[in-house]
Amino acid sequence: MTDILDLPNWTLLAKRQDGDEYVLEAEYRLLPGACVKCGSVGRLYKHGTKDTTYRDSPIRGHPVRLLARVQRFRCRDCGETFLQPLAGIQEAMRMTDRCAEYIKAQCLRDTFTRIAEHVGCDEKTVRILAGQHILAVEANYRPELPRQLGMDETKIDGRQRCVITDIGKKRPIELLADRDKVTVAGWLARFPDRSGVEVVAI
Repeated sequence: MTDILDLPNWTLLAKRQDGDEYVLEAEYRLLPGACVKCGSVGRLYKHGTKDTTYRDSPIRGHPVRLLARVQRFRCRDCGETFLQPLAGIQEAMRMTDRCAEYIKAQCLRDTFTRIAEHVGCDEKTVRILAGQHILAVEANYRPELPRQLGMDETKIDGRQRCVITDIGKKRPIELLADRDKVTVAGWLARFPDRSGVEVVAI
């Protein structure tokens, strides 16, 4: 039988549909061996459970709510209580890792509002994850000067921006903050060897 949850070391307890959403009740099977507060080993005992809701990536076009039954522990040595650490969960975002990755994959294809509706989360959460993804993409992006370099302009947010393209491959290379000579010259100066450029279309 297919495991609709499909999360390592998680056990599906129940599933149901609540309006347009799937609700999956589950628990994480791996229990901690040491206290997360003081590090004491083998001195823990169970201290009740807490139901916590996380968002998961959509299933069959429906938003998914993961209702996790999280075990609470108390340490006999330090007396502190803590919740069972959960793998595959982003606590700050209140969602699974794969849900966060789904949002990052969609953020360059769809509007933040539509993604939020599809996942069932707040639009602010989508903006935060999209911002993280865009920064990571920009940090790893290494543009190269093409043989056929195109320079054009477009108006975005009330300002004229310089658009740099690869004419031969018909794709954008860079979008500059403005079209000022200093900005464009500064971008070109990033490429000490510009001998490969044969054509410039402006």
